[in-house]
Amino acid sequence: MTIFLALIVFGLLVLVHELGHFLTARAVGIEVEEFAIGFGPRIFSWKKGETKYSLRFFPLGGYVKVLGEEKGDHDKEGSLQTKSVLQRFAFVFAGSFMNFVLAFVLFIIVFTGFGLAANIPEIGVVEEGNIAYQAGLKKGDYILEVNDIKINTWEELVVQISSNPDKTLNLKVSRDGNILNIPVTPKYNPETERVMIGIGPAYKTLPFFQAIKESIYQTFSLSTQIISGIILMITGRIEPEIAGPIGIVSMVGESAKYGLSSLLIFTALLSVNLGVLNLLPIPALDGSRLVFLLVEALRGKPVDPEKEGTIHIIGFIVLIIFMIFIMYKDVVRFIL
Repeated sequence: MTIFLALIVFGLLVLVHELGHFLTARAVGIEVEEFAIGFGPRIFSWKKGETKYSLRFFPLGGYVKVLGEEKGDHDKEGSLQTKSVLQRFAFVFAGSFMNFVLAFVLFIIVFTGFGLAANIPEIGVVEEGNIAYQAGLKKGDYILEVNDIKINTWEELVVQISSNPDKTLNLKVSRDGNILNIPVTPKYNPETERVMIGIGPAYKTLPFFQAIKESIYQTFSLSTQIISGIILMITGRIEPEIAGPIGIVSMVGESAKYGLSSLLIFTALLSVNLGVLNLLPIPALDGSRLVFLLVEALRGKPVDPEKEGTIHIIGFIVLIIFMIFIMYKDVVRFIL
């Protein structure tokens, strides 16, 4: 089930990203030769008009192949090279933009249909079979104190739990007008790399327009947090925390345990991550193509296509090697 859910999540992220490129290409008159979800051998395909649509074996990506990517097609009508810098910039940027849009839409669905996590120490979810469940905690329990320390917010509760691995904590709980004392012992979860007892916060739904406002804030906030984290990792101020496909599959399964809203929020987080990472100025990613377009706009003529192509090929090879390394780290993490 976890793998099936992960394939749906990966497929949605890739579909939305490539759809951004596809729709923008159509809007500015760029001929699309192929719209593909996945890489590698073709599972099945069909052709409609000038475009071939295909589903390929490896679901960790996709592409939109447009006229003009091959040298002999540069001057043909409808090719990428015949469009203005602004039109090409829009085509390249649209993939990441659609990932931000997807996150925004998912947040609206969650906030209006399931609710926003309330920053109060009320338990909204108890994971069956986990520490909290075995200790007798229930949905609706309101945590008053942890080891005689008064708790006012969910964040304060999380701090107390996460800072006391393998230590028995006495939770003073209000339940149906009664006060209970329930001991729990938080444990470190190597899959999520967090100390936890298996509970989630209570949620409250938002009116539609308030949900729009909150969704914009959450999408922007996540984007800035990801950028800040990347800068801190590059400067060596924090340890790199990077998960590959195997790690993400595990996290999808972990999120699904807490319900559909948790899975949707995690999907939104992944979508923002994909949007931000694709805009980084790394060869072979959309960000580097945008840099070349900006250089072209400033100097009034394009960079030599062969030189640009060579840079992207080298970047692609480096990315593949990096992905293999990350997958290896994921395997080692799960084995150990």
